[in-house]
Amino acid sequence: MCYPYAIPQWFAGFDAAVEVVLVVLGLLIFLYALAVYRRVNIPKVRLLAMAYGSLAAAYAVQAFHNATLFIGGYSTKCPPVSFLDTYSLTALVTLIFIMLSMAGILMLLNLTLKTNSMKPFWILWVVSLFAILSNFNMIFTFYVLATFYLLLIAIHFARNYIATQKSFALMVATAFILFALSWFQFLLALGNPAFYVSAHVFGIIAFVLILINLIQMQHGQKTR
Repeated sequence: MCYPYAIPQWFAGFDAAVEVVLVVLGLLIFLYALAVYRRVNIPKVRLLAMAYGSLAAAYAVQAFHNATLFIGGYSTKCPPVSFLDTYSLTALVTLIFIMLSMAGILMLLNLTLKTNSMKPFWILWVVSLFAILSNFNMIFTFYVLATFYLLLIAIHFARNYIATQKSFALMVATAFILFALSWFQFLLALGNPAFYVSAHVFGIIAFVLILINLIQMQHGQKTR
């Protein structure tokens, strides 16, 4: 087993704890989004719930892996992880994380499209996984694609705020901009450990903003 990233020594172990926080936040977003969906019956709200449920599952897998590394005293950084890797457990965990998190990100991207069809999601998911698995360095390719997709999502919600000038739209736009920056920093963290820490911080803030927005929506529905 090994670390796919070069991480600061002092942050080893803390990263698993931060990922547990992301799991909890992701599950809360999942539950609140489902509660809102039951009231408004809008398919895209259900898709939002599914997206964060998938992301929460991905972070749970990563938290387990990083906790195992910390408890086992592993500190070695992996060479570029490919699908057929000698670090079998790390490669397996990485593959599961990639599949779940890419699913969550592409569900979020599907939210920005003017359709309720899931065909764009399935096409992009299959094509993206093929591109990732056929590359020598799965992690690098994955973060490049994920960052690109999140950038498209952030641009969509930023344009939505510019068009509406509403506070909730600003909160959502800010959340996805921070989420895109978080994953971009994970990409940079492959070479610079400092970005590994800031990426986690940006991710937590992004999740908290989405959760606050959903709580406000749920409260607003109850008071009508």
